[in-house]
Amino acid sequence: MAVGRSGAAGGTDDAPAGSRLHLAAGLLLVGGLLLALTPLLTVMNADDGSSTSPSVGSGWLAAFPAVLVVALSALRRPAALPAVVGVGIFGLVRLVTDLGIVFDPAHALRPELYGVRNLSAFPLHPTWAAWIPVVSDVCVLAGGAIAGSVLVESLEPPARRLAVADWGREVGVVAEREPRSRVMPMTPAAFVGVVGATGYLTSTLGVNYAKPLPAVRDGFADIGLWGTVISVVTGLLMVITVMTATALTPALARGLLLGVAAAAATPPLIVIVGSVGPNATASGLAYAGLISAVVFAAAGLSRSTLQPEPTVQDGDVEQTSEPKPPTRKQFRALASVTLAAAMACLLAFLLRVAGFDDGRLPEFFDPARVAFLPAAVLLAVAAILIWLPSTSRWGRAAVTLAWAPALVAVLFGLHFVLASTPPALFLGNVFTAETSLKLGFWCGLAGLLVAIGCAIWAGVLTNAETELSAQIIDVDYESRSVWATPLAAVISVLSVVSFAMPVWKYVDTSASALFSSGGRPDTWGMWVSVVAVICAVVFALRAGRRSVTLTLFVAAAAVVLSRLIVAPSITRLDQFRVLPGFWVAAALGLVLLVAGGIAYRRIGPPVFLDPVSLQPLPAGAVMLNIANEKTVQHSATPRNRQPSKLATRGPATTSRKKKGPTVR
Repeated sequence: MAVGRSGAAGGTDDAPAGSRLHLAAGLLLVGGLLLALTPLLTVMNADDGSSTSPSVGSGWLAAFPAVLVVALSALRRPAALPAVVGVGIFGLVRLVTDLGIVFDPAHALRPELYGVRNLSAFPLHPTWAAWIPVVSDVCVLAGGAIAGSVLVESLEPPARRLAVADWGREVGVVAEREPRSRVMPMTPAAFVGVVGATGYLTSTLGVNYAKPLPAVRDGFADIGLWGTVISVVTGLLMVITVMTATALTPALARGLLLGVAAAAATPPLIVIVGSVGPNATASGLAYAGLISAVVFAAAGLSRSTLQPEPTVQDGDVEQTSEPKPPTRKQFRALASVTLAAAMACLLAFLLRVAGFDDGRLPEFFDPARVAFLPAAVLLAVAAILIWLPSTSRWGRAAVTLAWAPALVAVLFGLHFVLASTPPALFLGNVFTAETSLKLGFWCGLAGLLVAIGCAIWAGVLTNAETELSAQIIDVDYESRSVWATPLAAVISVLSVVSFAMPVWKYVDTSASALFSSGGRPDTWGMWVSVVAVICAVVFALRAGRRSVTLTLFVAAAAVVLSRLIVAPSITRLDQFRVLPGFWVAAALGLVLLVAGGIAYRRIGPPVFLDPVSLQPLPAGAVMLNIANEKTVQHSATPRNRQPSKLATRGPATTSRKKKGPTVR
C-alpha cells in the first residue's frame, strides 16, 4: 500500500515517504521508551531528604501509544500514518504537562515518576532527570510533525482534482469535484468526538488521585495555574482534531482520531493500573478520563461506518453498497423520539429531582427540577420542526444542541446530592437528613440519553441526505470568511467569558462556572455547553443554507439563556443575590440572536450547482428542484451517479444502464 502522494488512496509505494514514516515511528518509539524508563531515575529531591521513589509502578505504560503505532506501521503502513500524526498531536499536551514537573512540581502530582511520603518533603527540587520526559515529548512531537508532512503530501491537491474533471469530460468519463459546501459537514463523528473531548477536558480539572499525599483541596488549588493551562490546551487540541477529521476521508479520520484517543487514554490508564497497590487510589476523574478517551475513539469508528462512501459504476455492473436516502417516515420517527425525550424532561420538571431520606423536601428550593424546563421546551420545539416537511432541516439542526440543557440539569442534580458540603448549606441547616435522588432525576436522565441519541440520529440522516442529494450548494468561503471568522472569534471569546462567570450566589455557594472545582459534576456541564455553543457557531457560519445558520444561532442562544431560568426559583431565599454573570449571559444570548440575523442576511439564499458541470443552475431549474425536493432527494439518482450530457465523445455512454467509471 502507498504512503506517498497516492498513499491515501492506495497507489504505488513512495520510498522517500516510507522512510520518513519509519523515522516518525522511530521517534515516537524513542520518546515512549524514554518516558517509560524515567521512573528508574531520581526525578525529584525532597526538601527533608526523604525518598522520592515512585509510589506506583505503572509508569511503563507511557510507552503504550508509541508501541501501538509502531506495530501498526509494520502491519499496515497507510493506516499507521494518521495514527502517528494523532499520537504526535497529543504530544503537545504531554509536553505542557511534563514541563510542570520542572516549573511547578508542587502541583504536578505524578506518583508514577516520584512519590511524596509526607508533607515535610515540600518544597520539591527537580533534578536533571526531570528533563527526560520533556525530551521524550519533543521526540513524539517531531515524529508527529514528520508524519503530518507525509500525510499532507499524500492528499490530492485541488488543482489535480480539477484537471481530472476536465480530462473526464474529454474522454467521456463522468467526473465531479467535491463541493466545498460539504468540506466540514455536521457528521455524527463530530458530535461524538466533541462529547468525548469535553468529557476528557473536564476530567483534567481535578487530580486523578484520591491518594497519596499531599491532601488536595477542592477547586483549582489542587492542580494550580499550570494544570488549568493543561486542561484548556487539551480541550482545544482535541476539539480542533475532531473538526479537522471531518474534512478527511474515513480511513484518515479513523487513524487520526484513534491515535489521539490512544495517547489520551494513557494518563488515566497509568493512574487506574497504579491504583491496584496500597500506595495510591484513583479518583473518579481518572475513570471519567478513560471513558471519555474511549468515546473519542468511537468518533473515529463512527466516522468510518456512518459516512457514506462513493460508489463506482463500471459498464453494466452497479454497486448498491451506498445507503438509501432517508425517507419521510424516518424523519417522523426521529420527531416522535425527540418528543418523547421532551416529555421525559417535562416529567423531571413536574416531579421531584432530589429530596431527603426522611421524606421531607422544602417546597421553596429545588433548582435542579427547574433546570429541566428549558431542555423540555427546546426538545419539543425541535420535534415539531422535524415533523413538518418544510422545517425538518431546521429541527434536525436544533436537536444537535437540544441535549445540552438536559445535561446541565442532570449534572446539577448530581451535585446537589453528591456535594461534599451537604445541601443544608442551601437550606440554612434546617434539615440534617441525607439527600437522595428522586423519580424526577431518573426521568430527566432518561430524557438526556434519548436526546443524545436523537442528536446522533439527526446527524446520520442529515449527512446521508446531503451526500445522496442531487442538489449541490455553492459556498464561497473566501468571501464569507472576511466577516464570518471575526464574528466566530468574538462570539467564542464572549462565550468563554460568560460561562466562566456564575450567575447567582447563595451564602458561600455559587452556581457552577467553567473554573469551578473540577470535582463538581455541574462544572462538566458548563464545559460541554460552551464547547457546544462555539462549535454550533462555527458550523452555522459554514452551512450552505442560511435557514440552518439561523436555527443553529437560535439554538445556541437557547442553551446560553437556559442558565438564567434556575435563578428565579431561589430568589425567595435569604442571602440570595444575582451575580454579574447573570447579565453577561443574557447579553450573550442577545448577541447570538442578533448575530444569527446578521448572518442570515449576509449569506443570502443558496445557489444550486449542476452536479456534473458545477455551473449555477437557471432560476427555473432551481425552483423545480426546490418544489420537488422530496422527489429529488428520495427517488432521484444520487449526485455521484448523475450522467453528464458532455460525456458523449468517449467510449463510455451516458445511459443509466451503461456508464463510465465515476472519478471523485
